[in-house]
Amino acid sequence: MIKTILTDCFNTIILRKTSAEEVVFNWCIKLGGKYSVDANVLYKLFYKNMIKIAIKNLFKTGEIETEYAEVMARSCSALKQHITDLDVEEFKKDALNIYIETEAESQFVNREFVDKLEQFKSGGAKIYVVSEFYLGKDVLKQWLDKLGILHIFDDVFSSSDYMLTKRSGRLYKKLTKELGLKKKETIMFGDNILSDIIAARLFGIKTKRTHARAVKPTKTFKQQIKYGRYHKEITDVFNERSGNYNFSNHAFPFFLFTRRLLAQLEQREVKNVFFLSREGQFLKKLFDNYCALTHRGQDIKSHYLYASRNSLYRARLRPLAEEDFEFILKAAWGMSIYAFLSTLDFTAAEIETVNSQMNTDVKKKHRKFGNSDIYKKLIASKAFKDIYEQKRKGQAEALSAYLDSFGVDFKKEGMHIVDIGWRGTMQNLLKNCLDSSIAVNGYYVCLKTFFGSFIKSNKACFQAGKSKQGLLHHVGNKEQFGNKLFEPLILHDYEQVCRADHNRTEAYEIKDGKPVVIFANNTVDEGELHKKYFAPIQKQIEEKFNKLCAYDTKHLSLMEPMAIEMFYNMIKKASRHDLNFIADALESYHDNFVMVGYLVKGINRSYIKLGYRLLYWRYTVQFAFAKRRVRSAYLRLILNSCGKCEAAQKAKVKKQEKRKPRCHHA
Repeated sequence: MIKTILTDCFNTIILRKTSAEEVVFNWCIKLGGKYSVDANVLYKLFYKNMIKIAIKNLFKTGEIETEYAEVMARSCSALKQHITDLDVEEFKKDALNIYIETEAESQFVNREFVDKLEQFKSGGAKIYVVSEFYLGKDVLKQWLDKLGILHIFDDVFSSSDYMLTKRSGRLYKKLTKELGLKKKETIMFGDNILSDIIAARLFGIKTKRTHARAVKPTKTFKQQIKYGRYHKEITDVFNERSGNYNFSNHAFPFFLFTRRLLAQLEQREVKNVFFLSREGQFLKKLFDNYCALTHRGQDIKSHYLYASRNSLYRARLRPLAEEDFEFILKAAWGMSIYAFLSTLDFTAAEIETVNSQMNTDVKKKHRKFGNSDIYKKLIASKAFKDIYEQKRKGQAEALSAYLDSFGVDFKKEGMHIVDIGWRGTMQNLLKNCLDSSIAVNGYYVCLKTFFGSFIKSNKACFQAGKSKQGLLHHVGNKEQFGNKLFEPLILHDYEQVCRADHNRTEAYEIKDGKPVVIFANNTVDEGELHKKYFAPIQKQIEEKFNKLCAYDTKHLSLMEPMAIEMFYNMIKKASRHDLNFIADALESYHDNFVMVGYLVKGINRSYIKLGYRLLYWRYTVQFAFAKRRVRSAYLRLILNSCGKCEAAQKAKVKKQEKRKPRCHHA
């Protein structure tokens, strides 16, 4: 009675070693590795577009069916927004070839069922493969041929070729009409109770359910989809301890900063970047490691620039008739002549020369020094004028020669500097030292201040040209992912961890026709401190930082939410040893601009520790509310930015225009 056999393909003829979802994920891993995109992003993008197309077809034709070509077209359109140099046709070609290869690697024949089909074939029956699959018959034939069983089948049919499904019964109707089949002489074999059994029976075709079952996704795969492909490996890296003072997990925020820094430099096509001393010494080392390990930024040269507020301020001084010394006078409410002249790099002998004309106590402090009579008398002194003018010109010439030694055309390229940040005052000083036509762009770990006027200037600076950017936290940037979470409450954490092995830059000189950097002669030997305390800490961070580089991708990546999550865990698990270390390190910190001194020494260490514990507690509470939303928000940021229609963009613009205040004269 049976003359025609219809059979399902997957989990009936062809079995998989892994689940269908894992096959797609393995495909995303291979494809993402070639195009430097995180596998999780590709996986979610693929299924998101598949669902969208299926819903569109449901309302249009009544069929929940998708086609691979349309899914990939939408995915490529989305990826093109993030990978501007993406060759769409090449990507589609590679994606199809890699998918066919990945699927074939997981396939094997259901030998017991195929043997029965061969018996039917020898009896004269016609056998057809009928599969619900988003790829066409040509690809299915290719897999069957590779498995050595294509000769059994008279033809192969795929639902995506007709955009009709078995579950609706329309595909059965189409094939019976096309092949001229008689329902009473036809039987359908398959594993799906809805598509292969119930739908076929309702259409009048006899059915037989096969015993093979689909492989279920593993627990590991589910965790990879939820938390990221490398979440387990990164968690293991985080849990590695490195001695009593476990500051090694600072590698996570530093990794995020370095990754964002390189992205900004590549976007702007920067060729030379300058890391400011002293914290820039360690930041430069991490940047160079990242470029070497990820094979990115090969065209970018990193330089280490010896500079400080003292040295740059002295080099930017204007003629005395134009100079108001506001930068110095604002830094201290009370000052002596000795402190003022020392800040301007006057030696003890030069101070004595000036005092010989004034005949006063140079070490006596005066309130509101800039408005005092002694200040006016000092400015009018001929000895001060002569020495000041000589030093001003000498420092400006020495700094110019020092910058020229790098061989960079600043007028053409501008100047790009990297520092810890907080207020970006070093950038302002550099801008004043250079030609007004040279653009100075600053990239900082965090950019924040406690003064309202400076906050406004930061916002304006960020909105116009982005000449100042805090890459972990920027007070004027609400769109940056995780911006609020990195609000720098613990200001000295990064500064202490990034301590350099040399003293502060004091001035510049020209000796034998070459520029020379002069360092401050502190009572504390920074080289010994670095060797004793900070070199081991930086080694811990660098080791973990290098491990993280192995898990990074160039374009779309989940490393950002992972790094932020680990930053939360770092704050939550801060140990007593860590807090004591910060308190001890603060006591040795020297940055004596305007010779005021660092006043932390006068504060009881127990209060310092208490303050840090309160700050860490604030971080823990703040992160507890935000942690769950971090990863989903980042994926939503990526996926929602993909494939937005013009109508939605216009609606958004129209909504923003409605919010703008209108003039009452209009």
